[in-house]
Amino acid sequence: MPEPMSTALFAARVGFFLTRYGSYSFNRRKQDDKSVRKWISTNLESYRSSIMEIMERSHRKDNRDLSHTMKRLLDEIDMFKNDSYLAETGVKGQFFSSKSAASSTSLEKLIEYDALIMEDINRGGKALEHLLKALSSGEEGVEASAEDIVTHFISSRSKFRDRIKYIRGFGD
Repeated sequence: MPEPMSTALFAARVGFFLTRYGSYSFNRRKQDDKSVRKWISTNLESYRSSIMEIMERSHRKDNRDLSHTMKRLLDEIDMFKNDSYLAETGVKGQFFSSKSAASSTSLEKLIEYDALIMEDINRGGKALEHLLKALSSGEEGVEASAEDIVTHFISSRSKFRDRIKYIRGFGD
């Protein structure tokens, strides 16, 4: 069982991104879930412009590897964003029903998922900014960094899908 202090830290980490996060208190579960998913979607959408700019610059410099990597990243971002929009967790599922008796341990695990996913997405966005700056300054060998960013977002999306499975498992 997670310690209360670690749970408070995870909730505070999510609170860094969401001002009205209620840590899934019973009367706020749907709103908290919706807020988390909206934050994810909004931030992923905002990264599209950086990706498009990197693609444009790599295309102008005839860097096909970087263009291809950014296209893969764009596809991954779009799929991730779609997963977030289409997740029915806030409407359906045992966790959100009035009969749900999710344990404090279950809630703590969900808060931990939220914190880790949001922090990962934030780090990925910062890595995109650094990549764009590296391209602007003419740095060479940025393709490896681009590959790392793709891997990072693939990992974040995987954690989000695990979160959805976790929520769906409440009450089973």
